Amino acid sequence: MLEKEKFNKLYSEVAEGLSHTLKQLQGLRVEHEESKQHVIGMMDKLESIQKTFSDEIAMLEDNAEWDKFTIAFFGETNAGKSTIIESLRIMFDEEARKTTIAQNQNQLGQLEVAVADQSEQLKRVFTDAFGALAQELLALQRDVTLFKRFMDAEKSKREAVEAANQALQKDVVESKQSIEAEKSKREAVEADNLALRKQGKQLKAVCITTSSLAVAALGVIVWLAGGA
Repeated sequence: MLEKEKFNKLYSEVAEGLSHTLKQLQGLRVEHEESKQHVIGMMDKLESIQKTFSDEIAMLEDNAEWDKFTIAFFGETNAGKSTIIESLRIMFDEEARKTTIAQNQNQLGQLEVAVADQSEQLKRVFTDAFGALAQELLALQRDVTLFKRFMDAEKSKREAVEAANQALQKDVVESKQSIEAEKSKREAVEADNLALRKQGKQLKAVCITTSSLAVAALGVIVWLAGGA
């Protein structure tokens, strides 16, 4: 298809789209007054766009030269210039764009292959690393098990020693209590003996005193008897 025919078809499609949209708006039945005014405003704008577009197309048809040309877009940042340009490139099926897409697809394929190879290498590295780590963990687990057994044995020994110490302490306490009881008994016996000795001395003194009094009394009796 020639370039002129392509553009004429494009212009016709745009004009038909505008007409179709305008007919749809005209066919709307809106009861709400505010919405109705909004639809009327849209129709007015669309009619103005349609008229301007038709005038521009008529001028282009009279003055167009179907050679290569350059279109410049001016606007603020984020105004949509790049979007319009890319849309035109897609619409006109630009050769440079197709070449770039083909190159990008080729590079993407190469990148996918490289990523797949790298992924396989990483899988092998991680598999080896995790295998070594698993072996180390198993060895550590065995060491922990042996250490736990050793600690349990030491705990049993300590408990046995503590039980023996408690039994020994109990025996010592009982022996001490027995010694204290024997000591108390000896002290009681010694106290009794001391009291008995003291009582014996007192009785002896009483006996001596009594004997002396008896002798004196006998002497008095004898003296009295002799005097008579």
